[in-house]
Amino acid sequence: MKSFLKYFLVAIIFATLIPFSSCKKGANDPFLSLRSRNSRFEGTWKLSAQTYTVTSVSGNTHTTNVYSFDGLRVKRTRTTQFGSATPLVDTSSYSYSETIEVVKDNTFKETIVQSNLTTVIEGNWAFLGADKDAGLKKKEAVIMYQTKYTFGTSVSTSGKTDNPNTLVLDELSNAKMVVILDQSNYQDATHNSTTKGTVTYVQ
Repeated sequence: MKSFLKYFLVAIIFATLIPFSSCKKGANDPFLSLRSRNSRFEGTWKLSAQTYTVTSVSGNTHTTNVYSFDGLRVKRTRTTQFGSATPLVDTSSYSYSETIEVVKDNTFKETIVQSNLTTVIEGNWAFLGADKDAGLKKKEAVIMYQTKYTFGTSVSTSGKTDNPNTLVLDELSNAKMVVILDQSNYQDATHNSTTKGTVTYVQ
């Protein structure tokens, strides 16, 4: 009787955990969460860290830009090589902040302040379904559609499905979101670019 009761309790525990573990989409999502993925994504997210590298090839010129963020400023280290010449390296930095307000009605507002110049991007968002070819689970990625772009006094608007930007979420918890950057644009061996790294937001 005791053995039966023990196995019965174990079965109940597993049955209870399965619905929660099914919410785990990103590789580093919390194992258990009482909030749905949609409700975790909603809220105001502030950029807290980023590390990514952009490499590009244009003819005989190879360029690598490494970006980092310390909470206040973005630092960029650029290495440019023309053919077999000695690479040229230069660094620069600028003040930067980024906030994304994600609303339950599937709209968002992103505010970027770079060197005291403000850009506001507004639009719609939606979680994507599973994509076997891309290796993505259902709701592991979210697509952001830009409908309005404001820079200073310049304002432009577009349709609800224009200028899409896909965010692949490595982690989405109640107060932290980590986005994986892994993009490529390949025309041919002498004209291509890649972006790889991570961007972290907190609430």
